[in-house]
Amino acid sequence: MTLDLQVVIATAHCEKKGEERSRQRCLLSLLKEFKQRSMNSLVLESRADRDHLDRRYIALVIRNGQAPPYLSYDHRQPSDEPLLGLPDAFAWAYGSRRRVETCHRTGNRC
Repeated sequence: MTLDLQVVIATAHCEKKGEERSRQRCLLSLLKEFKQRSMNSLVLESRADRDHLDRRYIALVIRNGQAPPYLSYDHRQPSDEPLLGLPDAFAWAYGSRRRVETCHRTGNRC
């Protein structure tokens, strides 16, 4: 079995009290990328009582024309969608590389 994957990493500076705003900035970057690549299906890891915030924000982005107009999206638990583990793996690899690059650039021992 092979998977045809495209990886897009969206980053945003996050402070604890601004976590939701940071998530929205990342979602906006991701949805713009979806529109540019003509992708129309998105699965997000469920945050239970906060899923409605994603739904509301995604609807706004679609209305503003910044996302594919026929985007289908859903929230699922990792136990129901095993591929939801991939974003964590990619984010870990990206973060590790950034830490190593910072250590080399600053001459610090990591």
